[in-house]
Amino acid sequence: MAPLQFVRRLGRDPKARDDGGLQQSLAAKSCPDLWLLSDGSIAAIGRIAPDDLLGEAPSDLYLDDSERMVVLPREVVEMALEDLRGC
Repeated sequence: MAPLQFVRRLGRDPKARDDGGLQQSLAAKSCPDLWLLSDGSIAAIGRIAPDDLLGEAPSDLYLDDSERMVVLPREVVEMALEDLRGC
């Protein structure tokens, strides 16, 4: 099996977005983002979910030891919807 590769960004470049949190993201040198990978899966870049959120998780939400929950601003997902429909 070939190693995973980044194919393309889903949505706009964080530097080109006009959302309220962009300046804070740029100042912190981190920007929430979504990327299509070569196997068709999607890589999400976001803040790791805080423990208090995980403590409030529904009983049917499961995380394997190799999984992490990340939090993305809604605007990031909304901007990626058009690209996601074309995947």
